[in-house]
Amino acid sequence: MSETGVSFQDFQTNGFSVENEIQMENFLHQLWWVHENDFLQYNLGLMDESIWEAKFRAIRFLYNGNDGDREGCVRSKEIWNVRKPILGSELVALVETIPSAC
Repeated sequence: MSETGVSFQDFQTNGFSVENEIQMENFLHQLWWVHENDFLQYNLGLMDESIWEAKFRAIRFLYNGNDGDREGCVRSKEIWNVRKPILGSELVALVETIPSAC
């Protein structure tokens, strides 16, 4: 994101904006691939429980967006709905147990 001048810190603090929309959508799509790999490692016994708990907190955040940001939550669900058909069914089932914030 640094090549485009998009700040992840700004996104975490302020959510989507005109300046960061495309880069952040792409980044959030990429994070689902990372979390799928994390889930696989955890299921194979290759990840400590405490690390998995931290990863799962990140998954909850990715699924619901910034706390209290309805627009971000809706956008997160749009990204999830595009991603879930190409993610493992066990991960999809786990993610869909997370209460939706929007």
